Amino acid sequence: MSLFNPVIAIIRNTTKDTFHPIVLTENPLPGLPEGKPVRLMSKMHHTAGFKSREEAIENIHGKLFPQVNQHFIGEPRLDLDAKLEWDGDGNPTTVFSFENGRLS
Repeated sequence: MSLFNPVIAIIRNTTKDTFHPIVLTENPLPGLPEGKPVRLMSKMHHTAGFKSREEAIENIHGKLFPQVNQHFIGEPRLDLDAKLEWDGDGNPTTVFSFENGRLS
């Protein structure tokens, strides 16, 4: 199975106050007409996370972006300004939508 059009963002663990690079990929809703927001589902995240947002961004530019660029289909998009949060319980498997170049 190929993973298409990845979006790289940062999700904040609100329990530990850590920052985790996350990769989301297209996972369209059945029957959604073209031109509507694209549904994205998390596929992987940095498990340990980082103490600061800046460290997470360094990891994205230094390691994650090149890996995603090699192994996913489509141009990886960055949305490092999104305010995504997760309580740290289980895996961050929330589904997001991507519209006008931004996660929501």
